[in-house]
Amino acid sequence: MPANWPAPVTPSGWPLTESWTDDALGAVIVPETAATPFTHGCRPGDLLSVPIKHGEGCYVADDTTLCEIEARGQVLFRYVDASGEPTPEANPNGSLRSIAGVMNAGHNVFGLMPHPEHAVEAIVGGGEDGRRLLGSLIDALKADGADTSQIVAALGPSIGPCCYLIDESRAKMLRRLGDHVRERQGGIVFDLWSANLTQLESYGVRDIEVAGICTKCGGRDLWSYRARDAEGRYGTQLAFLGRPP
Repeated sequence: MPANWPAPVTPSGWPLTESWTDDALGAVIVPETAATPFTHGCRPGDLLSVPIKHGEGCYVADDTTLCEIEARGQVLFRYVDASGEPTPEANPNGSLRSIAGVMNAGHNVFGLMPHPEHAVEAIVGGGEDGRRLLGSLIDALKADGADTSQIVAALGPSIGPCCYLIDESRAKMLRRLGDHVRERQGGIVFDLWSANLTQLESYGVRDIEVAGICTKCGGRDLWSYRARDAEGRYGTQLAFLGRPP
């Protein structure tokens, strides 16, 4: 989350990390509360293993802000070790008070540095703990009276089946997910779009729009590390899940 996000969304910001290590590919986080739409599928104290893939994201705030968000219950997740303790060694990026995720004052918007969306299929690595968070959002909407068949989802630009080349060992694993592996000009590609669509449908979502824009071959305006390596540009994306009032 960039440091210039508006204050009503989440407090303070996420500058460059102070202590990044190459082996910090996964983090253990613990929810502070289960009384939110994002975590009601968890229990306080549950240890969740979630990948981290950022070179930025050291949560900082002044002492007054830190005390205020603690008092208001706005801290959603902390980095912890295997015993659930927020030790310095378990903190991959130097975030103050080991904060991994925070909420706004209304407890209906949150920012999180780890990537739960990369922990939904054990087959492709990262585990499945992310399902508990993403599933909680859908379940919260249903508990509030939403009809999942009326939820509209959108899959934005991402690497497409035209360019997502994989080897046979990875293809063997991914075939277990369904018919999302394709043969193309002597190579093997993975259809990430159809795999994501299938996952959404498994939650009961039926109205799904797929942009069909590949971030590798779709043009210079679409930043992609795969397409242009590290040329100094930075790209990020946001995802929103909600319902009309």
